[in-house]
Amino acid sequence: MSTLGHGYSLLYADLHYEAATANIAVPDAAVRGPAWLLCQAAQKYSLLGLYGLASWCLIKVLELVEESSDDDLPDVVTAVAAVMPVLHANRDPQLARIYRDVVHASVPCGESLGVPLGLHHAAKGPTFSQCYGARAFQVPEAVTHQLVRLRVASASRNAELLAPVEAPLDQSNTFIPGSELWDSLSPLSVEATAPGRTTAEIEQNIKRHIDRGVHGALLAAAANGTQAYPDLDRLQEGLDDRTVFLSWFLPAAAGPESVYTMLAVTQESAELMVTRSASRSDDDIPETGNEAEQPPAEHALVRLVSALRSEVTRKPFFDEVVTPGGAALLARPLIPSEWLQQWRDRDKDHLRIWAHGPLHYLPFHLCSYSAEGQLVADDFTVSLVTGLGTSSPPAPPAPRRARTAIIASACGGEEFGLECETILEEHAANIATSMGTDPPIIKQEATRQRLLDELSTADVVHIAAHGTQDAAAPWFHCLYLSPDGDDDGRVFAHDILGADLRGVRLVTLASCESALGRYDINDNLRGLPAALFLAGAQALIGCLWPVQPEPATHFFADLHRRIAQGSATLTAFRGAQLATRADFPAYRDWGAFVFLNGWHHTVQEAT
Repeated sequence: MSTLGHGYSLLYADLHYEAATANIAVPDAAVRGPAWLLCQAAQKYSLLGLYGLASWCLIKVLELVEESSDDDLPDVVTAVAAVMPVLHANRDPQLARIYRDVVHASVPCGESLGVPLGLHHAAKGPTFSQCYGARAFQVPEAVTHQLVRLRVASASRNAELLAPVEAPLDQSNTFIPGSELWDSLSPLSVEATAPGRTTAEIEQNIKRHIDRGVHGALLAAAANGTQAYPDLDRLQEGLDDRTVFLSWFLPAAAGPESVYTMLAVTQESAELMVTRSASRSDDDIPETGNEAEQPPAEHALVRLVSALRSEVTRKPFFDEVVTPGGAALLARPLIPSEWLQQWRDRDKDHLRIWAHGPLHYLPFHLCSYSAEGQLVADDFTVSLVTGLGTSSPPAPPAPRRARTAIIASACGGEEFGLECETILEEHAANIATSMGTDPPIIKQEATRQRLLDELSTADVVHIAAHGTQDAAAPWFHCLYLSPDGDDDGRVFAHDILGADLRGVRLVTLASCESALGRYDINDNLRGLPAALFLAGAQALIGCLWPVQPEPATHFFADLHRRIAQGSATLTAFRGAQLATRADFPAYRDWGAFVFLNGWHHTVQEAT
């Protein structure tokens, strides 16, 4: 920004703030009162990096939301909805939390349910939505240079190579380790660092530094984004007569009196539910064992989702399909039972869920909604979406030929301590056989470059490989393919960001926790699934937790056989889910698989 532009923006922000606080009329037809003025000032202050002043403006807006009369509330909420999508609140954690609190307080206040929908879009993954399909993202040269040095240093475990590129450490803000699961389910901290006393800690700090650089580049790309999102009428027009769209919004922090909102939209109607969130004092949620180390303001649903995932993935006794503790947690209602029953009775059997925060990792399809223990999956197909911005997938430069590429690496990651699993290549061969297609790409052919090549030409890609999360630096979410010369075979999420995946209609991942990633305070998703979508992929099927080889092979073979026979991908997903459940009834087996995005895929009869 030029000096003149900087000065103009500062003057603009100051004048709007003074006008709002002094209740002075401003000659602008768009002005809707003090809330609009304060939102305009907050936007300009945040663009200038004056986050303290921007936060102060938002606090004033929050006071207006809480104090306004019923007659004044619509104007206040409309101002928040109009300005929030372009407010750059992602760079400062405190500003982001206040921004989220303003939206949370505003959601139940709009006259039209189109306003809550707009607020959800403004505050849930705004950077992700603005960048989706833009094809304008490039990893900055300085970050690329650090990535090259980190790859060499990490492979050699050479502390001398690591030290020169180490980011300055803030020793006053030392990272406090919790469980890896808890870290993954909580918002990503933009401030945490490790002490830096060991080579591993130094390497992790460098990854954090690079990860923030990648996200900073995404923020810059989002600042130039112009993507529109569907209003309520267009959203309803885009739903078929069997689909219910659900969107949650959670507060930044939860206490005993906290509430969350859920918007439910069908072709015919829209409803908003405001309900109390789970309390940290609930007796039926097991203790994590390190409560004192957890952030005191973290949302209580993190604890619920963490406990539920632990119970569901535990091996049940005898012929049980889930542990008693898991069954009790799955019975906690997040969707009103009467709503589900009404939708079922009206033949609406597809729930398209836009989650928020830790709910991104909740197995909604395993939740029960009746006294008899009826599961959501008994009556509904569940698909997850990452935002309204993904409702219009980017068009490919040229149509792709229908072709499925299957790639698997049994021994990728051996040099990083992972065991060679020949069953991964057997899994890929079984899928190819079930489809009646060419043999899979395996062994030395299954390299990083080969995967990127297949992603640039095939319209369906299946990957079977070891995978690891990086809770502190999610753009380092990694798949391990076969080494090739100087290339160690690792494919990171940030590698995918620079690829062109427009025209890929489906990616399926047979890799541990391949449907997971991280989210920040504004719910921007990061990690491998996010990278695939930002690069242009339309839909993804992955795993919420590690799955045994037998049910994984059964599911993916059945899925791809159905797709090869002409089934729509969501229909094939539902059929494969039911077939896998019949042969592997334990929740931890068939319940691990989830369908993400694919807005234009509908549910047909699947058996």
